[in-house]
Amino acid sequence: MPSKEAGEEINLYPKEFDVLCLLTQYPGWVLSPEQIYDAVWKEGVTGCEHVVYNVICQLRRKLKNPDMIQTVIGRGYKFVG
Repeated sequence: MPSKEAGEEINLYPKEFDVLCLLTQYPGWVLSPEQIYDAVWKEGVTGCEHVVYNVICQLRRKLKNPDMIQTVIGRGYKFVG
């Protein structure tokens, strides 16, 4: 799914796009992996932290400024764009 960062198109998978949209809707807020998983995947599952971690890593690799998504140790992730 094409997205734009600073006017340039980047290709994101649907779940990457959904996670990025969720984080950008709440800039500066810390969202736990469980909150992200529940909002994007809409199903309960154990081990969701690993799934969310992988998507965050993929997003950081694709974004020009990977520091836009920060890890808050022990709590979750926040968008600081």
